[in-house]
Amino acid sequence: MVLSPRYSSVLLCFIIFVISLSGALKFRFSRNRTSLLSEKPTFNVPTLTPNHRRLVPQWSATATSLIKLIAPYGEGQTHGNRQHQWDMGARRELNDPQIWTHIPLVIAALIGLKHRVYDLVLLISIVTPLSLVYHMNFEKPGLLAKTEGTFAKMMFLYGIAQLFNSPIQRLLHIEIPFMIFTTAIFTATNLNKQLYDPWHCWMQIVPSLWAAVIATYHTPLIPIFYY
Repeated sequence: MVLSPRYSSVLLCFIIFVISLSGALKFRFSRNRTSLLSEKPTFNVPTLTPNHRRLVPQWSATATSLIKLIAPYGEGQTHGNRQHQWDMGARRELNDPQIWTHIPLVIAALIGLKHRVYDLVLLISIVTPLSLVYHMNFEKPGLLAKTEGTFAKMMFLYGIAQLFNSPIQRLLHIEIPFMIFTTAIFTATNLNKQLYDPWHCWMQIVPSLWAAVIATYHTPLIPIFYY
């Protein structure tokens, strides 16, 4: 089913609201979890086997990590020797894959300008410099990380909303795999930190290809950007 741009805009706002609500629930969950850990359990601990006791904190940590991923902001990366790199004022080189893979985003923005998909161009124009500075500084947590994460997720939600604005159904055979690959890469590289440095650069490439398809075949999603 292809939705009109007006209904797609409503859907986009609804999705952003749901993600924001999940972030609030995540904050409440983390506070409750902290208070619970500080209290002595009232249930009969001896009834749990050693294997069960090991699984409880593992499950809790995994659930917390998943909730963090859907929060409407970024938190930065702290794994590896990043603290030492921040202390030394280190910066990524231009030939680092985390840096030069932003070039396809610029190309997607130029395609959007040519086809007058200005809402997509606006999003890319905000996300690209934020992402460049964020990765240049080795993903340091802080205000920049939160801002970059927010706009990057807004761009992802924009792509999902455009699925309902597809001019032909056959395009969905291209765009849905882009959505799936983007989600898989984001999830895998944030849950398994060993995958972050070698694989997270694909978070620039795959969304760029997705954006290029949208810029070529779609119309603006937000009515005020109609020409």
